[in-house]
Amino acid sequence: MNTSSLSDHVSDVLQSYYKNTFGGAENWQKIESLLIKGKLLTPEGESYEFVNYRKKPDLNKTVVYLENKHKIVTCFDGNDAWQLMTFKSGAAESIPMDGSIDFIRDSWLGGHLLSPLLPGKTIEMLGTSKTIGGKLCIQIKVSLPNKQYYIISLGAKNYQVAEETVSTVDGSKRYVEQSDFRRVSGIITPFRSKVYSDGVLIQEQVLESVEVNQGVMPWMFRRPQ
Repeated sequence: MNTSSLSDHVSDVLQSYYKNTFGGAENWQKIESLLIKGKLLTPEGESYEFVNYRKKPDLNKTVVYLENKHKIVTCFDGNDAWQLMTFKSGAAESIPMDGSIDFIRDSWLGGHLLSPLLPGKTIEMLGTSKTIGGKLCIQIKVSLPNKQYYIISLGAKNYQVAEETVSTVDGSKRYVEQSDFRRVSGIITPFRSKVYSDGVLIQEQVLESVEVNQGVMPWMFRRPQ
């Protein structure tokens, strides 16, 4: 959360965001992992239970439960991005290159407004504002070392992330609308998110519970042999 070399304006906005969203640096240091449960809703009206395991800095595993006891597992253990689709095979396999780049990018716990001084990363305020859900938002562009970027819309008053747009490897634009914000162990968490690709809704995520520091261990992310 060090912003010492950024402009005063960018630094002030980020520090306000850190304080409101993460409860400040001291509280964020106490957070080691998240255990998230909820439902994925499709535009066709289907609903699937899921569990998401997150551990600092970037360990990320999601299990989506399908019909007939099948499941889809996507995981990044800090080095290896793998997936398992039990309806196709009983063996885990590497996530294809394009998909793995996007998945690894999105695995950083807390998002990319954290660690603003990471080599090759730039954060800049955009000159335009945007109204989302009737609330004025300021826009920030985060450019990553691999040339991908996020445009993040923060509420001008509460500094919550209302919308997030990201460039993906295949050239499409994905954006996420967030709502139903709740505070969990000092962290502001959106319990409802809608994901769009090139303007088309592809899924909605509704959280049922978020648990902090509840037994998420590194071995859980290893690729099964």
